[in-house]
Amino acid sequence: MYIALRNHSSYSLLESSIRIPELIDTAKKLQMPALGLCDQHHLFSAMEFSLACKRAKIFPILGCNVTLVLQNHCWDVGLWVKTSQGYENLCQLISYSTVHNTDTMREKITLEQLKKFSQGLILTTGGKFGPLYGLLGQNKPKEAQEALNLLQEIYKDHLYIELQRCDNTSRALDEVCIQLAYQENIPLLATNPAFFMDAKDFSAHDALRCIALGRYVIEEDRPKLSPEYCFKTQKEMESLFSDIPEALSNTYQFFQRIGFLLEPCSVRIPSFPCENEKELLHIESQKGLERRLLKHIFPKLPKSVDQEEVRQRYMHRLSYERSIIEPMGFSGYFLIVSDFIRWAKKIIFLLGQGGDLGQVP
Repeated sequence: MYIALRNHSSYSLLESSIRIPELIDTAKKLQMPALGLCDQHHLFSAMEFSLACKRAKIFPILGCNVTLVLQNHCWDVGLWVKTSQGYENLCQLISYSTVHNTDTMREKITLEQLKKFSQGLILTTGGKFGPLYGLLGQNKPKEAQEALNLLQEIYKDHLYIELQRCDNTSRALDEVCIQLAYQENIPLLATNPAFFMDAKDFSAHDALRCIALGRYVIEEDRPKLSPEYCFKTQKEMESLFSDIPEALSNTYQFFQRIGFLLEPCSVRIPSFPCENEKELLHIESQKGLERRLLKHIFPKLPKSVDQEEVRQRYMHRLSYERSIIEPMGFSGYFLIVSDFIRWAKKIIFLLGQGGDLGQVP
C-alpha cells in the first residue's frame, strides 16, 4: 500500500496551490489510511491538517521540508515527526533557523543543530534538491557517500533514501541511489512532491511560481516544475515504481512507525513580569482612562454636563471590560501589548489602530 507523504499545502505561500480540505477529500475518496504533509520550513498548517484528517478518519503524518547546510552546500531534506519529543525538536529547529538566520532569502539549519535535535524525528533524503540526487547529479559519488554516512551517523535506523521520479534527471540517478541503499542497509522510500492536485492544474501553478520569482510565463530560462508534481494515486505510483515495489510498501511501514497525533491544547500566554497581573492591569487601565478623559473627553464636554457623572460611566465600562479579560487569564497579554505600544511610541513608531492596540494606553 502506498501512503502519499510529500504533500505541500497552500500554507507554503506561492509554492503550492493545494488547499487542505481538497487534499483530505481526495485522500478520503481514495481510501488512504494516512496522509503526509511537508510544507517548506514551517508547521503553520499542522493543526488545521491534523484536525481535518481526524474528522476524515485519516492518520496525519506531520513533516517539514528544511534546508540543511551540508558540505558547504544547501540541500533540501524531509524531517518527519515520530513522537511528541520529535514535534518539539522540529519546532526548535525551525525556530532557531528563523531567529538566527543571516540569509534573509532562506532559513537554514546546520548538521550540529540537526544532531542536537534529532530525537523523535525521521529524516528522508529529499529529491533532486536533496544531497544524494544533488551530489550524484554533479558527478560526485564520493561526496554523496560521505553525506549519506553523516546523516546515517545521526539518524541510524530513522533514515530513508527517497526515490522521486518527477523528471528524467531524477530517474537517471535512481540506480545509484538504490545501490547506496542496499550497500548501507537503508530503506528506500517512494515519494512524489505534490504542489497541485491534478496535472491539469500545472499551468495555473506555473503562473503562481512566476509571481513568486518575479518572472514571466513566456520566459524559458527560469526554474520550472512539470505536470508530474501533482498528487498521485496508488495506481499511478505503482506504475511509476513497478520495478521496485519495496519503495512503495515502505511508505506504509513508514506510517506504522509514527506515534504522534497533534491535538488542540489550551491557550498558553506568556506572563508579564510583575507580582500580580490583575492588580497591575487594574492600576494601569485606571491611569490610562483618567489620562484620556482629561485629554480627549472633558475638554469637549459642554459646561452643563457633570464631568463626574461622565467619569463614572467610563469607569463602569472599564470595570465591565476587566470582568471579561481577567477570568479568561488575559491580563498579562494586555500588559504585554501595552508594553509594546509604549516602547513603539517612545522611539516614534507609527502605529495602526486596531485589535488591542488602544485597549491599555
